[in-house]
Amino acid sequence: MLNEIFGSRDVSTLTSDDVTAWLTASSLKPSSLRQYTGTLRQVLDYAGLEPNPARDRRVRLPRIEQEEINPPTARQFLAILEKATPRWRLPLLFQEQTGMRSTEIATLTWGDVDLAESQVRVSKARSKTGKARWVQVPAWLTEKVSETLPLEDRLPDRRVFPGCSKDVLKAATARACKLAGVGDFSPHELRHRWISLQVGKGVPITAVSAQVGHSRTSMTLDTYSHVLMDASEVAEGEAVALLSRTEVS
Repeated sequence: MLNEIFGSRDVSTLTSDDVTAWLTASSLKPSSLRQYTGTLRQVLDYAGLEPNPARDRRVRLPRIEQEEINPPTARQFLAILEKATPRWRLPLLFQEQTGMRSTEIATLTWGDVDLAESQVRVSKARSKTGKARWVQVPAWLTEKVSETLPLEDRLPDRRVFPGCSKDVLKAATARACKLAGVGDFSPHELRHRWISLQVGKGVPITAVSAQVGHSRTSMTLDTYSHVLMDASEVAEGEAVALLSRTEVS
């Protein structure tokens, strides 16, 4: 991209107006433009260009709009769970109770499940950040998972949720939302719900980030600290686990 725009130019002729014109005309997302601008700054620094036009204070980077997070309430989630196809209730509940990503849940194998410690492993290959981690799971939920398959059939590479995928969970959630009449929520918003509840309960942000696999705690804070979860919703969130057990029995 940068080579296509500035590759044929003599770097000594570049000005802040050139950088601004590129930013203004580009159709890239603000986040991508910020990354490209950062690279351009480093390249021009390496070239020894002083002053660096990409670092000029008159160069204004596009603003990245904060993602609007609107996770379902406890009652909405229970309504979704009730209307969901029985086969997909457990993986949806798994996401709501752990904050894992849909792809991580879909690719979970029995070799990743540690029933004794009530935790599951997200391998390096399956992690979005490229770093392996352990995810704590409520003991009652790991028990529910263990009931889905006899011990002798739990081969290490066998999927915990066969046939599950990100798209399957998205479609199942959309259908359940429609039947329940609760609006339009996605599985990813169940992850939002878990993180927001932990922040609302005062769980250390380092522990929350470690559980969900954020590369930086600032990512968790910047994205989720503004989500409004009042005391009553936090309390109801604690009750969801008890009510959910009957939905997946």
